[in-house]
Amino acid sequence: GEAIVERDAWLYELYKALDQYFGVAGLAFMYHLGYRAGYIIGEKWSANAGVTGRNLLILGFEIFKALNWIKDYELVEFDIEEKRIRFRLYDSFECRPFKGMSKTPRSHYLRGILAGFISYVIGERISLIETRCLSKGDEYCEFVSRKPSIKLL
Repeated sequence: GEAIVERDAWLYELYKALDQYFGVAGLAFMYHLGYRAGYIIGEKWSANAGVTGRNLLILGFEIFKALNWIKDYELVEFDIEEKRIRFRLYDSFECRPFKGMSKTPRSHYLRGILAGFISYVIGERISLIETRCLSKGDEYCEFVSRKPSIKLL
C-alpha cells in the first residue's frame, strides 16, 4: 500500500542524507546500531521461543518476512561448527528503494542486525559481507559470514 511507498521514500532520503553528511562513517554507524539490536533480539527470541541454533535463525528470517522487511530468504549454507553461513534475502526493505541504482551494496542496518543476531545464534562474533545486492541490480542480497578483523564490542 501507500505506507510501503512512503517508507521506501523515507529510507531513500535517510540514506542519501547519511551519505551526504557522514559518508562511510554514517553507514558504519547504522551497521553497528543494527549489530547491537540484532544480538539483543537473538537473546530475547531464543528465551521467548525456546529455540536455538538453526531453528532460531529460521525463526528470525520468518519474523523478518512477517514484518515485511524481506519478501523471502534462502539459507544456502549453515555450518555452526565452522561458523560459516551464507544466505540470500529477496526484496529487502533497506535495498528496495535503491533497486538497480547503486554501485555498491546498500544493506548496512539490516546487515548489522543480522550479524548481531547470527553472532548470538552461533555463539561467536561474526561480520557479514554483502556479496550481491538488489540495489546494484542483482536479483537478491547475498550475505557471507566471516570473522571480524577488529573487535569493537
